[in-house]
Amino acid sequence: MSKPSPLSRSSSSESLVESSSHETPAADEQPKSPSSPVMKTKMPSSIQLELNTTSTSTTSTQSNLDISESSKTEIAMPEQTTEVKAYWEKFSKNINESGELRLEELNSQDIQDLAEWLNTSPSTKLKGLSLWCHKNTFTEMNYKAAIALAKVIQTNTSITYLDISSSGIDNKTAEYISEAIRANPKTKITWLSLRNNRISGEGAKALANTTVTKLDLRNNHIGGEDVKALAEALKINGTITALYLGRNCIDDDGIKDLADSIKVNPQTKITALELMGNWISDEGSRCHGGK
Repeated sequence: MSKPSPLSRSSSSESLVESSSHETPAADEQPKSPSSPVMKTKMPSSIQLELNTTSTSTTSTQSNLDISESSKTEIAMPEQTTEVKAYWEKFSKNINESGELRLEELNSQDIQDLAEWLNTSPSTKLKGLSLWCHKNTFTEMNYKAAIALAKVIQTNTSITYLDISSSGIDNKTAEYISEAIRANPKTKITWLSLRNNRISGEGAKALANTTVTKLDLRNNHIGGEDVKALAEALKINGTITALYLGRNCIDDDGIKDLADSIKVNPQTKITALELMGNWISDEGSRCHGGK
């Protein structure tokens, strides 16, 4: 019996919005991250908002988006109080000239608030989203933060790169993210960085089954038998061009599994495989070089 995906296990109130049309994302180069303001979010207790997990209106709204190069943001929330609207503007005003929003020290509620803002501000043209969260952000409160973020990923059509590093992301959250990317036929996410988290075999396998072109999983928990799961995904992946696996626990057997999976895949596009800081001997490196 196949193991149900984490999104299918969630309640009906937490199910993701389904998309319909299809568009294959173009491979983007690794975006530059210029110096940009960093915001620490802390919503006043008087205006805490409850995540609306039942609304499905974002699909139809976002289908009419004008995806332009402009990173200007409009906040169209006429029914919100001035205090709440001012809080939303704390997000929009931290988008830099390249269209990147960088936030740090986020907890579960912060992520849910961010998701609510993104879902209710369809004219926001974010190109990149970089988040640094507390270690328990994506595991506490029954994965509410992971589910909220996944809903954004499943409907967003402007973000090209997503960086959630050093945030305690485990396999289950990695599966939420990967399933959301796969479920969005109009996704523009081509660069996904989840370095310095707690991802191992199954999470890595799920992420390698997406349409991203650059996948950064450095400094996670990938090693031993976990590598076999990742290798299985690489046997059929036809989009990844660069895979970063440095500072994991990959040994000679693991590198052989990876090399073999790439060799047998006629559709592979991998031209860069970074493995620095693993447990690879000279013999193992020859397996890598044999590709």
